Amino acid sequence: MNQEIQMIKQLADNGDAKAQEMLGQIYYQGTDSVSTDQKKAEYYFKLAADQGLAKSQYMTWALIDEHNKGKYFNEDSLEFQYLLKAAEQKYPKAVLLLAYAYSVGKMNLGTDYANWEVKKNEEKAKSLLRSIQYESLDSQGKQLMTALKRDLKISTSSQTTTSEGCYIATAVYGDYDAEEVLVLRKYRDEILLKHWWGKIFVKIYYFCSPTLAKRLKRMEKLNKEVRKVLDRIVLNIKSKDYK
Repeated sequence: MNQEIQMIKQLADNGDAKAQEMLGQIYYQGTDSVSTDQKKAEYYFKLAADQGLAKSQYMTWALIDEHNKGKYFNEDSLEFQYLLKAAEQKYPKAVLLLAYAYSVGKMNLGTDYANWEVKKNEEKAKSLLRSIQYESLDSQGKQLMTALKRDLKISTSSQTTTSEGCYIATAVYGDYDAEEVLVLRKYRDEILLKHWWGKIFVKIYYFCSPTLAKRLKRMEKLNKEVRKVLDRIVLNIKSKDYK
């Protein structure tokens, strides 16, 4: 285990939620110096989930789903609450899977996964689907979202323009679904795009940001400085209840 990961582990073991989430991801994916360890991944994701981090809430649920082959859980179970909490925080994958569950009254992602039973509620499913940004999903998620909208007779004509990626923020935080990126995207959609000056800013941003994002990935020192600026912006947005 290299020095950087040791520092993350120390922070995680001292209760830092973001470090716990990072360590959960490290154990989940593995690195050159750390072997994959699903039990440790689940342990650290759960610690971060219990401190309110949406991605960790989703990953805790996903690992429960993966490690309980054939078992049955209902929507009142403690295990299902992790998916609900992640969806409440608008974590895209959680929202999509919850919409799927409500649309059919159950969820089973395959023979190697758990079975989840919920009360069918198409109105809830529709509401959840309308809250998802199409481009926040991977290719499989997009296919599922399109299929669900078709089955529930929801128009798919508007799932394109306002959901472009936050190029610079994604490059800095290294994850399209990072909590900070989600906060910035939500601020863009719910605040900036409702004002003429905000729309102009967003257009300029999307014109310039792809090139800058590519440079940030190669310039570690600049990346850290930009992250400090974005961290302050995210903190300010949260303090004003824009999240």
